[in-house]
Amino acid sequence: MMDNEMLTTVTQVVMPAVAIEEPVWLRVVSYPSAPEYETERFHQLIYQAFKAWSAAKPGTCEVTFGFFCLPHNGDMKVPLWQALRLKYEPDRLLIALDA
Repeated sequence: MMDNEMLTTVTQVVMPAVAIEEPVWLRVVSYPSAPEYETERFHQLIYQAFKAWSAAKPGTCEVTFGFFCLPHNGDMKVPLWQALRLKYEPDRLLIALDA
């Protein structure tokens, strides 16, 4: 059985940290009108990011992806599609808006 220290070491080697830029968090995860949905929105973001990453060719350092989600502020006039980018950096995977 692995102890916590060994598990932490293995996790750091296998899985880098994931960083989410604030604008992504505000658009995709934050949902002030119904905060109980934020966990589901967060899970969807991570799922879509890793789905895109797993479909990328080996050696790829950056992938673009996106998905539909309700606007954080409830404004149904804004686009539902959120274009995002996942970038491999030496110490983390960064999820950012795709400009």
